[in-house]
Amino acid sequence: MSSQHQFCPEEFSLAAEEAVDEVCRSFEAALRRGELPSIQSELAKVERSLRPLALYELVKLDVESQVEQARQPRREDYQKFIDSDETASAVETALSECTQRPSQFSDSAAAPGQDAQNPSADANNSPVSLPKKLGRYVIQLRLGQGGMGAVFKAFDTRLQRYVALKVPHYDQSSDSRIRKRFRREALALASLRHDMIVPVYDVERDGDYEFLTMALVEGEPLRRYVQPEQPVAARHAAVLVRALAKAMQYVHDRGVIHRDLKAENTLLEGGRKPVIVDFGLARAPAATEAPPADAPGAEAAAQFGKSLTRFGLVAGTPDYSSPEQLAGDFEAVGPRSDVYSLGVILFELLTGKLPWDDKHLAQNDAAIGRLAPKLASDLNHHVDPRLARICARAIDPSPENRPQSMDEFADALKPFCAGHAVHHRLAEVRILVHDFTD
Repeated sequence: MSSQHQFCPEEFSLAAEEAVDEVCRSFEAALRRGELPSIQSELAKVERSLRPLALYELVKLDVESQVEQARQPRREDYQKFIDSDETASAVETALSECTQRPSQFSDSAAAPGQDAQNPSADANNSPVSLPKKLGRYVIQLRLGQGGMGAVFKAFDTRLQRYVALKVPHYDQSSDSRIRKRFRREALALASLRHDMIVPVYDVERDGDYEFLTMALVEGEPLRRYVQPEQPVAARHAAVLVRALAKAMQYVHDRGVIHRDLKAENTLLEGGRKPVIVDFGLARAPAATEAPPADAPGAEAAAQFGKSLTRFGLVAGTPDYSSPEQLAGDFEAVGPRSDVYSLGVILFELLTGKLPWDDKHLAQNDAAIGRLAPKLASDLNHHVDPRLARICARAIDPSPENRPQSMDEFADALKPFCAGHAVHHRLAEVRILVHDFTD
């Protein structure tokens, strides 16, 4: 079946995207469990008018899964799902976006405009390089780079100040929904006003480049202070983590779940105040956990909400991800998942090590779910056993056993913070503008 119809995923409404996201989450979770889910069965769950969008998303998920397992997808495997011009165009668009390396497919056909003998480089894996100026911003230097994009120091020629620009890894051929995720990160951050969360000024565009303009935070990443040979003093660790817990309670109160808290995503501004600088995987919670409609930021959170979720369902940093997030259990991922990540940070500060010694184990939700968390006091005898038990509760594999909110976590840490400010080694390190990455 040939067609002149041009499939465009951006033509679908947010409600349509949410309905399709439901089947995509189910399909992706099954893939992660090692199952072979049926595209046809998932298509049957959505209205006929939404099948082109669902087919487009499911084909891409299936191709990505096969490539990750070193298998070769075949174009003909997807022809059986075509029953209209719209679904034909959806399949072709999905395959074209997946075949930046045409040799991934077992047949010899290359995507339109590509040479099978000279596959183009994957834009998402190539470094972000910029012109000397974007709009009114003069690029100074690259501060850091991660999987989703890079952060640059720049000078705002209009307001005469230095800022940070976050530029994602994509170009005109990139998945439109990745672009939506980027814009919704801006919406998530724009709804937040807290001195421990990096302020976002704007989301802007200059030609093919789209970018977030953020405050430039001068400080060291918390990762700098995670040292096995010299753990952070227990009281200082408690002060830092309690401050982050209070900031994250503010975030949760506004309907935002971070899902990627880690030592790299927090800077110590002036060597003292922690500032969370990356919300690239943030999402609004499910409708059952949504904030009241009149809560500050609730409207913005609702706008970016569920449509973000598929990109982060199995994303995040495994060492800090809760078992429910590693399992792709979307409905279970919520505020207590962020509590788990912050508990890992506390454990690292107290011991200089991660809670799980085995790297494979640390990334296996089923294995972690069968083990009791370690006690930090077993690795560092200077840690009060009561503080160690609080930390162990935060990283309990079961969400029901963790502190049920960031406020509860912060309250538990309070007795270990009274009368003590963060100082000593944290303030003695020379302050630098350091990398912050995705």
